[in-house]
Formats: sequence, C-alpha cells, structure tokens
Amino acid sequence: MFNDTFYPSPSKVINLLLSKLRTDGLRILEPSAGKGDIIDAINRESRSARIDAIEKELELCAILTDKNIPVIAYDFLSFETNTEYDAIIMNPPFDEGDKHLLKAIELAEAQATRSCKIRAIINAETIRNPHTKTRQHLAAQLQKYSATVVYHENLFATAERKTDVECAIINLEVNTAQTNVSSTYATIIEGVERQQTANIETSLSTILSSQEVAERVQDIETLVHQYDFHVQLIKEKHKASTSLEYLESLIYAERNENMGTYNKLSKDINEDIEAIRVKYWGLILRTGEFSKRLTEHGRRQIDKYIANASALEINFVNIELLLMAIMQNSNDIILDSCLDMFDKVTKYHNNSYSGNVHYYNGWDTNDAFRINKKIIVPFYPLLGAFDASDMGHSRDGIFYKGIDYKVKDYLDDLVKMFKLISPDFDETFQTNSSGEFENELLRFKMFNKGTIHIWFKDEALLDKFNVICGQHRNWIPSDDEIKRNKDARSFVDKEFKTYAKQLKIGA
Repeated sequence: MFNDTFYPSPSKVINLLLSKLRTDGLRILEPSAGKGDIIDAINRESRSARIDAIEKELELCAILTDKNIPVIAYDFLSFETNTEYDAIIMNPPFDEGDKHLLKAIELAEAQATRSCKIRAIINAETIRNPHTKTRQHLAAQLQKYSATVVYHENLFATAERKTDVECAIINLEVNTAQTNVSSTYATIIEGVERQQTANIETSLSTILSSQEVAERVQDIETLVHQYDFHVQLIKEKHKASTSLEYLESLIYAERNENMGTYNKLSKDINEDIEAIRVKYWGLILRTGEFSKRLTEHGRRQIDKYIANASALEINFVNIELLLMAIMQNSNDIILDSCLDMFDKVTKYHNNSYSGNVHYYNGWDTNDAFRINKKIIVPFYPLLGAFDASDMGHSRDGIFYKGIDYKVKDYLDDLVKMFKLISPDFDETFQTNSSGEFENELLRFKMFNKGTIHIWFKDEALLDKFNVICGQHRNWIPSDDEIKRNKDARSFVDKEFKTYAKQLKIGA
C-alpha cells in the first residue's frame, strides 16, 4: 500500500523518542508523519501541544487529515518556513536519514528565538559509516551540538513492518542564533521569481488585462519582498527582547539590581508572524480589479480562502496554487453571489412587497418564482425615513455617491452581481431628480417613507439572472435539456422569452 521506505513507529520507538521530553504547550514539527503514530502518542500525553505534520504520501496525508492533524507541506527536504518549533521529532526514511536530520538541524539553526530539541531515529550505519560527504557533514553537526547517540537492535522486530536493521536514537538541542535572514531570503526569492512568475501571470490573465497582469505581478513580487523583510524585523524584535531579558537576568544575579527595562511581549514570535502573514495573504489574494468586481457576498468567499491560507508560507509556489484555486472556483463564486442577491430581493415575497416576484409553474415544481421588472426594497425598519441628505443632496447638487451608504451598498452589490453575469453595460449612475438615479441596467427612486423602487431596464439580463437562479433551484431545465427536449424549449420560450432568444430556440 505504501512505499518501501515507510516503517511506522512502534510503541517502543515512540517511547524512546519521547523519553524525558515534556511536550505540554510545545510547538512541534513531525516531518515524516506517516499515519500519525508519534503525533497520536504526544496528543495522548498532552492536549496543549500544537503539532504540524509533513508527509509525502497522499494516502497517508488522507489518514492524517481524517485525524484533524494539519499537514503543512509534502516534501520535508524542500520545506521552508518562518514558524519556529520547540521540538522536531522524526522517524525519517532509513535511506535518507542523514539528509532529513541535517534538514532538521538547518531549520533549528535558522530560528531567531526558540531553542529546538531534535529527536530522531535513523539507520545506525548512517552514523557508524560516514563514507559520504553528507554523512561526514552530519557527524560534524552532531559533534557541534553535543548530540547523544544510542544504538538499539530489534526495535522493529515486532513492528507493523518488520526489519532487523540496527537503529540509532539521536538526541540534540540547537540553541537559537541570529542568521543572515535577509541575504538568505534574497537568494531564495531571486531563484523563485525567475521560475514562478510566469505561472502567476497565467492565473491572473483569466481576469485581468495584459497591462493589469504586468502591474499585478510586479505588485505581488513587491509584497513577497515586503513580507520577508517584515518577518525579518519581527524576528529581530523578538531576538532583541530575548537578549534583553537574559542580560537583565545576569545583572540581577550579579548585582541584585532589577533594571526594569524589559517588558514581556504580549505575543510570541509565531503569533506575530501568523498575524502579519494573514494580512499579506489578504493583500495578495484580494486581487485588484477582480476584487472590485465582487459583491459583498463574493468578497466573503474570497476571505474564506484567505483564512484557510493563513497557515501557508507566502512564496510564489503557494501564491500560484491559491490564485489557480480561486480562478477555478470563480464560477461558483459568481453563482453564490447571484443566489445571495436573489434571496435578498425575494425574501419579501410573502408580505406587502410580494410584487417583487412573479410566480410560475416550474419545470419540476409548482412553487417557483422570479424577480419582476420592478421591485420595492424597504429600508425603513433599519434606517427610518429618508431625508434630503439621504437622497444625495449636497451643496454642489444631487449625486449618487452622496445617498445613504446602506442604500448605496445595496445598489452597488446589485450592479456588481449583474456585472458578473454580463460586464458590457455602463454602471455609472446619472441623476434624474432628488433620490432618483439610473444607469444602463436599472432606474431607482428613493421615497421619504424609507423604501426604494427599482425598475430593471435590461429585460434580457434580468431573464438571464432569473434563469441562473432558477436552474440552480431545479425550477428551470438546464441549457442542455432545453436544447434536447421540445417541452423544455416550450417552457422556457413561454416563461423567459428573451433568454430563449439568447439560446436561439423557439417552440
């Protein structure tokens, strides 16, 4: 079922790896998570530990996901992160134990504030026979950090997958040290930019003009640089705070004098980085013109992507993947926006504003309705009566931008929703009179009692909107069914003549 290098950790191995390690409250990385055996053992002992997993095999990732274990990457050897870990606990593939252990040490060395405990089980031959440069480098690193190495036989003799290979349990701790973060990041970014921006351009080209794509890609590159620099400064802040705390403890121990200049930070370094990461994802994913075209409901859908992306590092690969996901789901976002607006307009169909809808016998149900060419939207329970200032009056005249902001938000969303269906009309509102404005899509008038009346001028576009929503509710046959079924064509031609003309059908 799994690859030849996958050897799940038996309880004996897990006990050795976790021996004398208090995991309460720790941030832990398990970079070869497998089925999650080590993570399960930690969670049984400590519910306060926060554990991230890395796993290459998709079948194993599915098992981890079912256990609600966060899988943050797939390939540990190419993994980069700004998150800092208190411990890295690992049972890496036996044939790459040296590379995986060196990678764990590399990650720990890059941390700015946290001391990182590393526990690993590897093939004993990796330590005993350092005949390659990689193994020699590992031996030097283990000596540098005074690692303990304990050899064991038969640890997997009764395991789920058996082997008689001799193993070594490695235990070391890497103290945090300042590294040249900006130089490292600049090197990484320089390499990634040359390879990855073309893919980002392809993703953006589906929604932006060529000029807008070039500008947006440049903006994203700038944001990545800004994020990396931002993270560097956050790390420097935390390093300075940690150093100051330690300095004052030395002074107090030597002179019994409390200097009092150190104030503990309100957040730890990971909380600071994660908070700023969310903001940068927002700047990147709320993609310029695309975001402007979305209704409030559509923007909330994009915000869900941003919330889900907050654990991912900001780099060109992840940006490309998330932009592609948004583009692939853009039709769903448009449909959700249409249904949301349809429900807002038709929610009054059972009261005095029932004229907003027209009932008809649906294709599969009698309980079907569509939005009429004229609708009335009440705002008075929320806003009360409208006065002159609510209707756009100012010293310089009467302007749409000056109307009550809640009414304007509603109308802007309505126009944006229709723009998603057909972007060809001019949405600019012209002033007719006090509280009355129109554009190519609709005309509306505000009344003193707190209602607005809306007349749709584009009957074909209104029909298309009603059909989109009706098809989703199974009130109207699909376009394919309309083309294949004579009765379906007759039904649509009767109820939605302009839409039938758009499909070039007739009874």
